[in-house]
Amino acid sequence: GERRMRGHKAYVLAEVGGLVCSGLWDGSIRVWSMSGEATSERMLAFGGGNGAVSSMSAWDGRLIIGHSNGKLRVLNMVTSACDQVLEAHTGSVNALAVCGTRLVSGGCNGSIKVWGMLAAGACTCERTLVGHTDWVHSLAAWRSKVLSGSRDCSIRVWDVGTGAHDATVLVTGSVEGSALQRIV
Repeated sequence: GERRMRGHKAYVLAEVGGLVCSGLWDGSIRVWSMSGEATSERMLAFGGGNGAVSSMSAWDGRLIIGHSNGKLRVLNMVTSACDQVLEAHTGSVNALAVCGTRLVSGGCNGSIKVWGMLAAGACTCERTLVGHTDWVHSLAAWRSKVLSGSRDCSIRVWDVGTGAHDATVLVTGSVEGSALQRIV
């Protein structure tokens, strides 16, 4: 049957092991358990200054949150603890994608960062991919590649292991939101 989750209007959504997570401009994150007949909710709160939740992704029981202040937070969904805060971009982290054991983040400065994710929880920046001239709004993982869509009216294909730029496709408009998810 249909279930309604009441709370805020979600700006971004992610699913982590049967939990639906939503984030909004006020920086709040709500987590709903969808198991069984009942729907339960909990709120995750952080100290001030995090900025709006601008992107989210899930990996290995963790929720990765991109904020408008350029930071990434890695949350352990079992303990609700923040395992790590990463200085990712100089502006908003607009898009996230998981590609194997790597996280890819796209920012409003046009850069893309590739993060190595270890099972122990630590993430380290392996490289920065440069090529877009405007905001990166969309990322999609496909095999060992990541596709990036930008407000500069281009889609770029990158090898996440080497950082090589494989191809560029010019389009007639900005590539935003989950546009790339529909083509991979």
